[in-house]
Amino acid sequence: MTLVAILLTALVASGLLLAVRWLAAGRRVSRSAAAAPSALQLLIGFVTNFFDTLGIGSFATTTTIFRVFDLVPDELIPGTLMVGHALPVVTRGS
Repeated sequence: MTLVAILLTALVASGLLLAVRWLAAGRRVSRSAAAAPSALQLLIGFVTNFFDTLGIGSFATTTTIFRVFDLVPDELIPGTLMVGHALPVVTRGS
């Protein structure tokens, strides 16, 4: 196996592990606490991940939007960014 194949295999495996653990954690949480993302949240994710693809970055833009519109408490922003932007980055495979 080449180094590229090894790295791609590790990337796919980590992405699948993240997705499986994310779904398992979602099932453990009560249904009232785990709500589906709203249209605004999906739009924010789409726009910021598109900016990240262009090289602008997604963490700073998402954090700014969260703080301006007071969507996420400040202490939850780091975890929200990691979970929200992990799978798009893995699937983009830059």
